[in-house]
Amino acid sequence: MKKLIILGIALFTVLISTAQMPPDDDNDGIPNSEDLCPKTKGTKANKGCPENATEKAGSTSFLTNKEFETIMDAVCLRTQSQLINTSIPVAADGMQQTTLPFTGPKKQFPIYYNENKNDIFTTTIIILSDNENDLEPAYNELLTKIKTIQTLCLVGKKIETGSDASTGEKSVLFRDMLGNGEFEMRIYKHNNGGQSLIIWNIFTVDPEKEKKATAATAKSQGVFDKNFADDMKKILSASSNGFVKNRFDGKKNTDGEMEFRTNLPTLAGMQKAVLTTSDSYSPYDDSFKILEYSATSDYKTTGTNIEAIVTELERKCDGSLDFEKKEIVKEANSVVYTIKGKPDQKVTLMLIVTQSEYLIYLTVTDKSVEFKNQ
Repeated sequence: MKKLIILGIALFTVLISTAQMPPDDDNDGIPNSEDLCPKTKGTKANKGCPENATEKAGSTSFLTNKEFETIMDAVCLRTQSQLINTSIPVAADGMQQTTLPFTGPKKQFPIYYNENKNDIFTTTIIILSDNENDLEPAYNELLTKIKTIQTLCLVGKKIETGSDASTGEKSVLFRDMLGNGEFEMRIYKHNNGGQSLIIWNIFTVDPEKEKKATAATAKSQGVFDKNFADDMKKILSASSNGFVKNRFDGKKNTDGEMEFRTNLPTLAGMQKAVLTTSDSYSPYDDSFKILEYSATSDYKTTGTNIEAIVTELERKCDGSLDFEKKEIVKEANSVVYTIKGKPDQKVTLMLIVTQSEYLIYLTVTDKSVEFKNQ
């Protein structure tokens, strides 16, 4: 994330240095430098704000509650690209001025947006003040709004705050209930030609781009094994039909699940392949199951380089599977691949360690196909 921050600052520096602010945006005869409501016509007596304005002249707020909600909704719904001010040319570094509300005590700062086509993140830059002493007040105000105004992006999110003593930079990280980061905000001082600006920078990861980037990286580092790929293709194809032509001699195992022999290939040098039922969690009938292919191998805990074996299998999956999502589940020592075009179809590589042996499982599950347990 530090790399993203540096990039955001670099992009922003070029833009700020060339931006030209109109002297009187609302044409009320009061220049922006003296106008506390530069986007709305007002009176000189109220310092450029209309007499009935809810935000009266002299307010020290950096953005109103409504402005905060508008910005957060745009970030959450990812609509910044639809809010570009097309009357202002795109800067050489790709930064674009938006039509989102102007911010700052005098409402003098436009909001900028950049969507880097080569990366998985976007950045939204909000200027809160041109007074270097406003870092702490701006951060406190923003934190108060985050905690009290439940916008679409904030409902059910866990908030983590942090700070960097060496730079004075402050951060707010939002996580969902599973602990995954969704977007990160940072507030910091930015020096621009002797002028200190207080910046609120929001970095947002695009989940679709992130998914594609992860898959592309895995494939580029994977190993294509034709035999492995052909065998996996047969198993995945059979799973889409509930393995109806590939299961024989079904009987209950010690866990009470149905277990079948199969004529499907045993993957990657595994020792055994079976088809076994497991719960499908059907809300309508708990007798429905899913049927899962599982290839397993047992290795003694001594004299076996289990890490090399698992890594080789993972690289074969990376290079030979047509998947669109790869998820590492550390707690369960497993890797889960979601097959492209079919989110219910998954391949899981799992390592289980006991006192005397390592168990490697390579499973294929298709939750869209149910098995009626007789």
